[in-house]
Amino acid sequence: MQSVEVQARTVDEAVGMALGRLGRRFDEVDVEILRPGSPGVLGIGAEDALVRVTVRNPAMVQHNAYQQMPQPGQPFYGAPMPPAGINPPPRQSFSPQELAEIGREVIMQMLRRMRLQARPQIQIHQQIIDPNSGEESESPLVTINLVGNDLGQLIGRRGETLTDLQFLFNLILNKKTRIWGRVMIDVEGYRTRRKDNLINLARRMAEQVMATRQSITLEPMPAYERRLVHMALIDHPYIRTESFGEGEERKVTIFPK
Repeated sequence: MQSVEVQARTVDEAVGMALGRLGRRFDEVDVEILRPGSPGVLGIGAEDALVRVTVRNPAMVQHNAYQQMPQPGQPFYGAPMPPAGINPPPRQSFSPQELAEIGREVIMQMLRRMRLQARPQIQIHQQIIDPNSGEESESPLVTINLVGNDLGQLIGRRGETLTDLQFLFNLILNKKTRIWGRVMIDVEGYRTRRKDNLINLARRMAEQVMATRQSITLEPMPAYERRLVHMALIDHPYIRTESFGEGEERKVTIFPK
């Protein structure tokens, strides 16, 4: 059975590197967090994350091929339809309120293990129906916003710790519900503020690109944030966007059309 251990600055990055080495998708492996890592304080006492990624039994991979979970850092993409000839087992249906309660229990258990105290604020989102297919979108149904004192360590540099927290939360919630990415974790409203800031940044940079006719490359961002930039400008008549780079250095560049 193929297995690799990878050390990197974050769990997200380590899992991504392991998938690259094995040439596998996330749904084809089991992930064991050997060391979650720590950003330290002002860089002092920082510790890399360590994961062991093992390729599942080929027969099991084929049977579960329809459950193509997203790679770390991409928690909100929908899963594809099952391959022809494979009938997936029925998945239990949960209402947003039930998911919120299960998610609240999971995240509070995680916080207790980290010896942190926070108050969860639950927000239920309206279900989005795809106008083309008529099916429900795979966007989050619930946001759990953690509020408390000294929670900045759960956000980390450029939100990296929050990304890892979301990834670990998704792993636990998926074992309980077989559902991925329908509950989003936020800390002190960071994701909402970051989303608004990125959309405003994308629009300002687009105006500058149109004025100068010169491309602009933004700072490195995780996949979810890059997607926000792309989506903010996807219908712009005079601007196009592309992502370049590898791993944590991947960036969005805004070009004039």
